[in-house]
Amino acid sequence: MHYRRQSAGTDGSCYIQRRQRFASEGLAGRRPGVGDYDGDGISDLAVFDDTTGEWDIRSVAGKLIVWAAQWGWPGAVPVSGDYDGDGISDLAVFDDTTGEWFIRAVAGKRIAWAAQWGWPGAIPVSGDYDGDGISDLAVFNDTTGEWYIRAVGGKRIAWAAQWGWSGVIPVSGDYDGDGISDLAVFNDMTGEWFIRAVAGKRIAWAAQWGWPGAIPVSGDYDGDGISDLAAFNDTTGEWYIRAVGGKRIAWAMQWGWSDVIPVPGDYDGNGKSDLAVFDDAAGSWYIRAVAGKRIVWAVQ
Repeated sequence: MHYRRQSAGTDGSCYIQRRQRFASEGLAGRRPGVGDYDGDGISDLAVFDDTTGEWDIRSVAGKLIVWAAQWGWPGAVPVSGDYDGDGISDLAVFDDTTGEWFIRAVAGKRIAWAAQWGWPGAIPVSGDYDGDGISDLAVFNDTTGEWYIRAVGGKRIAWAAQWGWSGVIPVSGDYDGDGISDLAVFNDMTGEWFIRAVAGKRIAWAAQWGWPGAIPVSGDYDGDGISDLAAFNDTTGEWYIRAVGGKRIAWAMQWGWSDVIPVPGDYDGNGKSDLAVFDDAAGSWYIRAVAGKRIVWAVQ
């Protein structure tokens, strides 16, 4: 299995970018992502086919939202987010060969076309970095550890903001509960988290929660409005979750197995992130709440 270092987000979708498979190696395929594509407050089951550029999205209850919606191309990077502030996730892709963004609403309205924000090899890290309720265009330079963020409308939010270094994984999330995404990186060589606000306030420094090779899967697992530190073991399928303040939420919680893709989101609408994995070999989803309630099993 070949993986590409990429970002991890509060909705889990960006982790899929980290794990994207190279088409040139014959490993391209379906990338699951998380978002609320019908505005009902519940995460939907969404898959982007990076061999065709098509999106297939259905609700957990089974309602078809889109089927084979063409928005992208082979090799495009899906970047979930609400880029127009209407409370509905949009279809968005990033061209990591040019640094351009292409975004449209599920209903078809074009939000951005070839919006230039990035460069070849830049890592997209979507989030709401100014607290206006709209996802911003954000990229991370994993050679220098610098962040570059602008609003869809063009306002510059951050330019070459230094937070990270070569090899760390950017992990978008709101780690202090102020409604603004923070700059966060995970060192998957040591399992340490480093987090600061866009304005500069340090939230966490070398917070130990993980191990070499752990997969960061940030989300709000206890429903307090603050993103938690979460790590997934893609060898054993175990989840480890703690609050930024230190409270343990889950330890070695078994949900998954080797090579499944973790896709945490709020799949039952209770305001808490759930444990979710996607089996890309079978195209099946498996989701349960942290408290144990099974939400879906082997849904395709």
